[in-house]
Amino acid sequence: MITLVLVLGAGLAAGAVIMRQSAQTSQVKEKKEKTVKIVIVAKKLTRGVKLKKSDLKLREWPERLATENYIRNLKEAEGRVVIARTIPGEPLLKAKLAPIESAEGLSTLIPKGRRAIAIRVTEVTGVAGFLLPGSRVDVHATFKLKKKGGESYFLTRTILQDVEVLAAGGEKEAAQKKGRIKVPVVTLLLTPKESDRLALAATSGESIWLSMRKPRDDTKREKPKIVSIDHILKKSSKPAPQKVTALPKKPKKKKSRKLGYVVEIYQGGKKSLAQF
Repeated sequence: MITLVLVLGAGLAAGAVIMRQSAQTSQVKEKKEKTVKIVIVAKKLTRGVKLKKSDLKLREWPERLATENYIRNLKEAEGRVVIARTIPGEPLLKAKLAPIESAEGLSTLIPKGRRAIAIRVTEVTGVAGFLLPGSRVDVHATFKLKKKGGESYFLTRTILQDVEVLAAGGEKEAAQKKGRIKVPVVTLLLTPKESDRLALAATSGESIWLSMRKPRDDTKREKPKIVSIDHILKKSSKPAPQKVTALPKKPKKKKSRKLGYVVEIYQGGKKSLAQF
């Protein structure tokens, strides 16, 4: 027993020594991930802002995640115009900046092939001041025409559908103000053809109305219907037919037999008539 206890004790001691040495020699060195410096946004920025040095910071970023769209030099970003809203700590991407040497202002927000055109609205025709940059609207125009006899009449037609509000008054970013914005002018983002239609309607029409769409509702009517006073005054449904009670049938008259030839016959002093 004494020998067995001594052997077990020696074995445990040797195992402890071996485990301690292996733990010291098998420590895995942490591999540091390779990083690069990129430019991040230091504060909240809105569309149309020209970047300053105080708006930017440098931060270490994993090299495997830093694509070509990331900006890695402060000088490359300084003086550029932001075309999309940013938040603090966000990596600054080339896609969110206007081309180099672009002028500051609304023109930097206009995509290639589009035009910015402004129309005058009121609190009523401009959806009660709830239009914000980024809203989607339909444009309706009301015209005053004359018939051949000289009588005047009005009609309304939807001339544009699902167009974007680029600016409301002087606001280019929806987040700058909350709630209603009372503005006399709304700037829309249109194609050249749509710009011509709106300019003609604003010149020859009586009034221009905007109707707000639900976000992401891109449904369009293929042929917008023209609405006139006659459509409003016209009854929407035909009157229900009245139930007519059947009148009692009149008895048929017996047809009188038409007489033909009448012959008088005398027999033994007696007179008789014969009809044919």
